[in-house]
Amino acid sequence: MSVYAQFTDAYAPIRDGVSTLVHNYATHLNRAGHRTLVVAPGVPNYEETDPFEVVRMRSLLVPPRKPYRLQLPTFSPSSRRRLDRTGFDLVHAHSPLVAGAEALRVARRQNIPLVVTFHSKMRDDFAQAVHSDWLAGAINKSVMRFYDKADAVWTVNQSTLGTMREYGFQGRVDVVPIGCDMVGHPRDRDAAAAFIQAQYGISPDVPLLLFVGQMTQVKNPMLVVSAYAELARRGSPCHLLMVGEGGYLQALQDQAMQLGVAEKVHFAGVLHQRDALASCYTRADLFVFPSRYDNAPLVVREASAMACPSLLLRGTNAAEGVTHGENGFLAETDSLLPFTQALTDVLADPARMRAAGERARDTLAFAWENVAGEVAARYADIQREFIRRPTRRRSQA
Repeated sequence: MSVYAQFTDAYAPIRDGVSTLVHNYATHLNRAGHRTLVVAPGVPNYEETDPFEVVRMRSLLVPPRKPYRLQLPTFSPSSRRRLDRTGFDLVHAHSPLVAGAEALRVARRQNIPLVVTFHSKMRDDFAQAVHSDWLAGAINKSVMRFYDKADAVWTVNQSTLGTMREYGFQGRVDVVPIGCDMVGHPRDRDAAAAFIQAQYGISPDVPLLLFVGQMTQVKNPMLVVSAYAELARRGSPCHLLMVGEGGYLQALQDQAMQLGVAEKVHFAGVLHQRDALASCYTRADLFVFPSRYDNAPLVVREASAMACPSLLLRGTNAAEGVTHGENGFLAETDSLLPFTQALTDVLADPARMRAAGERARDTLAFAWENVAGEVAARYADIQREFIRRPTRRRSQA
């Protein structure tokens, strides 16, 4: 039995793409007989529910990025001792920041391979944090050097590999797709419609738009609300359901109020129950996700698994694999009026939406069991290659 660790800067109770991926890696690798731990920031008063080991580091809340937390391994001696006493065969970092640094420390100390996955457009995050493109570029250049220290670098699709090249990384990168735990989930539209009506008062015969994600600027949720308000001004009877939390939540609620659509824009917060979220996707007619930031958004896969087509922005990493009118829809721009017109055109043909949703289910959503099997096979290859190349092996720390 192999022993692995997944290091992440975002984990439960946060529900985002990276935390969900890490959870599913650990879940399915453990089921396959590989002992897999998750190393993540600690959260006060949070009770673990995962069926595998989770090592928590002391952490501080990051107010501008609430609910995200900054973990502090240096101030977590008991957690570090636990890691150092565990004989790992390989460690996998899902961030080049604190999680990556701690994974590198363990890898060097135990003389084992380090895998790092590039998930997000970090330069955008840095620019938003420091308000300087030049400084963000300098920080990004420094961070990208971390990937040179890994024994294997992965990313989630070909478009994101292109982002890594834009950021200056020239080493080998392997594309390992993400899975979706809603593949095969029962689809009962009548039951989903009843749930949505009971929870949010939305009649089953009313068209429903859906957004799921962090309520942050980079996800472009304000465009979703603005475009919906323009639809409503034009007489559309549809409602909008916004699922998620984040620093822009209050601003979005205020925006809906100011635009006069507060009664038809429903803010659900985070839905921790997967069945509840699956009902949202099943009931929705269209998933609206105009993000330029996301690389391979899990929410698009979840919507696809429940046969809900997505409207994305053409040319973005998030739109990889989507063919307009076939298994989803693409807007040419995120300018308000053209984007609203794209929404209008899609909603005008319900039969086309349903057909695109069915094709999305067949082409965009993959079971985590299959992805985890590929991950385990790649881990084994990396371990063998690491052993065969003694000049690459690290000395004990």
